[in-house]
Amino acid sequence: MPQTKKKVKSIVKTKVISARVTETTHELLHQQAEDAGMTLSEFAAQMLMKGRVNTSYVFYVHPDEIEAITREFAAIGNNLNQIAKKLNENGYVDYKHELPDTMKEVREVWRLLKQYLQKQA
Repeated sequence: MPQTKKKVKSIVKTKVISARVTETTHELLHQQAEDAGMTLSEFAAQMLMKGRVNTSYVFYVHPDEIEAITREFAAIGNNLNQIAKKLNENGYVDYKHELPDTMKEVREVWRLLKQYLQKQA
């Protein structure tokens, strides 16, 4: 006896969900959808279903910028190594003076990095 083929439901999108957003929000959503390689409709549907969309960003940084950031992190690493060496030698560190300065440098590098990346977006 011949097998009958099962009918497969069509995957045609027939239902509409709408939301009003500001021009800025619309532009941001459109850009995020483009970054994710999706249409705005696909992006919005995935956001509604999953609450998030996995995206990856590629930042093109000028070699001089990479060199400057690398120098900053090397300086911070050097400061941390000096603190660790002093701790091992003396059994203590003058946290009141050395650690806050290093943390200030770390915060400044992060601030500059975030500022740079925002300009690139």
